Amino acid sequence: MSRPATVAVLAALSLGSASCFEMDVSYRGEPWQPAQTPPANPQHVPVIGDIQVPKFPPVGPSGVVTVKVSDIDGDLSSVHVSFQKPVMRSVSGSLATLEIGGPELGEGYGVLTVMLWDATGKSSTRTVSNVLVDLTPPKIVLGQTVVSSQGELELWVGDAWILGQVRLEVGGQVLSHVFEPGWPETLGKTWDYSLVKFPMAGLPAQKGAAKLVATDAAGNTKTESFTLDIDATAPLVSIVSPAEGAALAGVATIIIESSDAGGGPVWVDVSLGGTPLGSLGGGKQVLSVNTAELLPGAHPLVVTATDQAGNQSVAQRSVTVE
Repeated sequence: MSRPATVAVLAALSLGSASCFEMDVSYRGEPWQPAQTPPANPQHVPVIGDIQVPKFPPVGPSGVVTVKVSDIDGDLSSVHVSFQKPVMRSVSGSLATLEIGGPELGEGYGVLTVMLWDATGKSSTRTVSNVLVDLTPPKIVLGQTVVSSQGELELWVGDAWILGQVRLEVGGQVLSHVFEPGWPETLGKTWDYSLVKFPMAGLPAQKGAAKLVATDAAGNTKTESFTLDIDATAPLVSIVSPAEGAALAGVATIIIESSDAGGGPVWVDVSLGGTPLGSLGGGKQVLSVNTAELLPGAHPLVVTATDQAGNQSVAQRSVTVE
C-alpha cells in the first residue's frame, strides 16, 4: 500500500511538547549518517573516541548513545553530554564507556555535544549533528468501526517525528502495515500523518473486540482497543408499490420497505430510468413523485438500500410514465 501525502487538516492537530524544532535540512527520503567532528588528540589531553549514535531508527525510550573516552595519564574525571537535557557522568582511570539513554537526553532534533575533563582540568570537545531523539508515542484516529466483510477498516496514524508500523489484532489474526523508512518532509515542522486501510476480506464476519497497535520508528507505542463489527449481511429492501408494469400519472406514490438484520440504520436511494427521485430512511417509507417532470415511456424503477457497513441490496421493477 502506498503511503499517501500528509493531509493538512489532520496535520493541524496538537503537536504536543518538544515535537517541533526549526532546522535547515535537505530531505532525500533516506536516513542520513549523523556527522561527527573529528577527535582532537594533543599530548596529555583526554580523548573522546567513538560516539555511537543510531543512524536509523532514531533514539527512542529504550535507545542509547554510546561514548568512549580515554586518557593516556589515567586521569579521567568527568563527562558532560549536552542535548535537550544536560547529562553529567563521573569517570576515572584511562578508559571508559558511557551509555546515555534517550529519556536522559530529552526529545528533539539537533546537535549533541560531548565535553571531557581530566583530573588536572584539561578538556576536549566533540559534537555530533543530525541527532534525533523521539520520546512521543504515535496517535491513532480511527474511522468507521462497522465495516462490510468486503470493505476496509480505515484509520489515520500520526507521529511527531517518523512513523514505523501499525497492526490490527482481531479474531486471533494479525494484519500489519509497515511504513517506508526514511525522513518525512514534516520532520521537525508538524506531525506526520498517513491513511491506513486494512481489508476485511478473510476475517470472520462477527462483532467483537479488536486492537490497534501503532509503533513509531523510535519504538514509542500507542494501543487502542475497540469493538469491530464486520458485517457480511446486506440489508433487505422491497418495492411495495407500484406493482410491476404499473402506469404512473399525475402525482404517483412510491412505497419502499427496508431493514437491516443487525438493526442498524439503512439508507435508500430511488431512481426512475436513471433519474434520481429521492433518498429515504429505513423502514416503510413513502415517496410522492410528480410524473409531469419525468420522461414518458417505460422505465426501470430502481431502489438501492445501503446499511451502515456499506453493504447494498437492490430492488427493481418496470413501470410506465404516461
